Amino acid sequence: MSGPMARMARMARSGGEVAEMVSASDVSSKASFRNATEEDRRNAETAYEIWKDQFPLAAARREYYGLDCTTLAVQDRFLHLSQLLGISSKDTLETFRKDFWVLSERSESLPAKLEALRSCGTNQEVLDFLRWAPRSIATTSAEEIQERGLANMLLRSFVGEVWELFASPLRILVKLQLARSAEEVEQERANESGMSNEELLKKEQARNRGRLRSTAYAFFATLIGTMSWASYMDATYGGPVHGKGFCFPAGIMPAYNLPDAEGNARLPCNCAPLYKWYLEPLMSSEQKDSMLGAAPKVDSKNCGRLMGGVKKDCDPRTVGGCVWSAEDLEKDPSAWEHREELYWERQR
Repeated sequence: MSGPMARMARMARSGGEVAEMVSASDVSSKASFRNATEEDRRNAETAYEIWKDQFPLAAARREYYGLDCTTLAVQDRFLHLSQLLGISSKDTLETFRKDFWVLSERSESLPAKLEALRSCGTNQEVLDFLRWAPRSIATTSAEEIQERGLANMLLRSFVGEVWELFASPLRILVKLQLARSAEEVEQERANESGMSNEELLKKEQARNRGRLRSTAYAFFATLIGTMSWASYMDATYGGPVHGKGFCFPAGIMPAYNLPDAEGNARLPCNCAPLYKWYLEPLMSSEQKDSMLGAAPKVDSKNCGRLMGGVKKDCDPRTVGGCVWSAEDLEKDPSAWEHREELYWERQR
């Protein structure tokens, strides 16, 4: 006996904690995996291994906020997802390969979310969306999906991908710590076969408290250092990115980087248009066209309110109202490295 069944047998021998976690509803889960075709089994096993790499601590704990995360339970959720989507297990594996958060979600919640997605587009559009943003179906409710629609969710997912890129060093650090904790839990389980799963988790939580404190110190020290460096670059060169400042999230959002009908964007003059400079060039013509809907309306200008609540008129010739123009956005980023003035700065 090998593979997931062998691992389950070893888990059952180590104190019986797995049997305690499996409820009556899981009987159908095991039957579903056992009755699957050989190809479906292989794909389910591959999906579990990918999910385990993405959620190492949940795999070691065998639960995720009360959700059964034993091997067979996760594999069954994968097969159930394939059935709900109406595609093969191979296609399901490729669709969600980059983010299997959906396997950390209860299967009962998925039909309503899929129905909401299908109400916003065709089946092919839904599958294309899930390939681009596989996490969305797990982190967004059915009500939010219907309210936002596919285009809005795609835009939010794009912004999220950019944020993930910037936060990747921290994510790598967190993942390494989770993998280390998962390995320790498995070692404890092997060495302390008489301990229950609850006792193992309590020991693991106690170990993590000290690590979290150390991580917090390192994080805030890095944050302070980065802010100091950015402040120095702002004072000396005008900003760390081609003489402009890093403004998040405005700098990476199409709604701030695309000009309105009058030719004015919503990005302040001191901010670097990161979307326009670095993200848009990576897109295909179809993707660029799909983002045009995010361009702001002329009447969407917001420069605050005067005393009494009267809306303040936006004057781009002032320091507080200065924004990038369409003319400025078309120039090469290197044009701003010597503190060259933008169009509205020259009109003051």
